[in-house]
Amino acid sequence: MQLKVHPSKAELATTLCETLVKHSVEAIERSGIFLLAISGGSIPKMLSLDNLTSAFAAGDVGVNLEKWVVFLADERIVSEDSPDSNLLALRKDGFIGGFGGEEGRCKCYGIEGFGEVRERGA
Repeated sequence: MQLKVHPSKAELATTLCETLVKHSVEAIERSGIFLLAISGGSIPKMLSLDNLTSAFAAGDVGVNLEKWVVFLADERIVSEDSPDSNLLALRKDGFIGGFGGEEGRCKCYGIEGFGEVRERGA
């Protein structure tokens, strides 16, 4: 394991997105899907569509969010439109299209959605 210190949240977000894109490409080549569990806090804000699009461009790979399946690991017990909702934070700039996803966007599930994904063979 390697500990990296970043001088700003913006640089941390860039590194996070570039790392996710790298691993997503490897996973999609290997199995056709990229599974990702994320916590709340500042992580959803770092995963903006702009940051990810820049990371895909930096990695010289096409944007392939439709092959991403994201699980909200600490989804709060608040309504989806609450300012404290991780789902809302991820939805604000189009990173996700809501539960079940939309074409061209990743799919996103709360913990209770895991069974549905397993039934599809993911």
